[in-house]
Amino acid sequence: MKANLLFAALGLFLLLAGAHSVSAADWIFATVDYGGDCHLITIDTTTGAVTDIGIVTVTGQPGHETGITGLSMHTDGNLYAFDTSGNQIITIDPATATAALVTPVGADLGGWMYGLAIEPNGDYYVTGDQLRKGTLPGPTDPVGDEQARDTDSCDLAPDGTLYATDDYDGLMIIDTATGDQSLVAEWTDSNMAGLAVEGSMAWAIENRDVAPGNQWLVQIDLETGEVSPIFELPHGYYLATALPVLDTVSGTLDCAPSSGTLPFDATFSVSVYNNHPKVRRRMAMRLDVHLANGTWFKNWVAGYRVILGGGVYDYTFMETIPSDVSTTGINRFVLVAEDVTPAPYNQPPFPSSGDLGVADCEVEGIAP
Repeated sequence: MKANLLFAALGLFLLLAGAHSVSAADWIFATVDYGGDCHLITIDTTTGAVTDIGIVTVTGQPGHETGITGLSMHTDGNLYAFDTSGNQIITIDPATATAALVTPVGADLGGWMYGLAIEPNGDYYVTGDQLRKGTLPGPTDPVGDEQARDTDSCDLAPDGTLYATDDYDGLMIIDTATGDQSLVAEWTDSNMAGLAVEGSMAWAIENRDVAPGNQWLVQIDLETGEVSPIFELPHGYYLATALPVLDTVSGTLDCAPSSGTLPFDATFSVSVYNNHPKVRRRMAMRLDVHLANGTWFKNWVAGYRVILGGGVYDYTFMETIPSDVSTTGINRFVLVAEDVTPAPYNQPPFPSSGDLGVADCEVEGIAP
């Protein structure tokens, strides 16, 4: 086995691979009104199953009835929310639903506010009948004039674009410098709650104004506005959604065919993912080759690559498994990808580095 050729191929993968959008978080946060109480829940995006974490209660504010219409999981690990009942930003413990006050949004609110989106650097936006901007943990100031279309939910794409839904069943882009709105698409009889952007799409919940039980987890194409229903949800009035912050790196490694008479050609398909939907990360990768005779090769690949938030680098290459006593039997290939993002981007408010993603595959060499 000429392991150096495999490492050269993996190095080529680092140099040539392109970035793509990664979709399908395994689950998302959401808030829902069940009979007057606002609950924090999670929704499994692969099955539609809902887990009720509990009623959102704000510490030090007994009897306060929360209305959580904006959710945003920040890179500092906190789940932030906009509470319409108090016009305030709070943090919610994702394990217990217990909340704590961060800051009032502002004393000069002329109308109502609804959505919340937070930049990695701590700047945040609140949407409603006017765009407002602040920096955590401080209040907000208005941006521009009162908006032509009142906006509900909002979220930021990895490139900084602020998307929002509105009272008129529309998807729009809001200019964060001026507050100006650009309409992307309009829908019919759709009341979208929550907007959790993941790559080129967004998760949302459609509260249809028809029969009870017609609440759906949907995906929205951010370029066209096309809505794709995914799962019907238990009845309730859904308010907000947010993506979780995951371990930043994962990977896959596929080998085909999985066996063959020596010598034969095997195709290796490698993918390394940046699971954080917003923040670019620097990744290092290596390929560990465990030959059938017990020999172990290990080599760090020279050169690191930055993968955009919600992005993936992938590459496919072919390698000849030679006819050799060392390759007769099960040969195991292990892809190891590590987040090596340097300071200051590996410190709060950004994710820490050190996350590790491991994937492997096996190729059996059969003696001729």
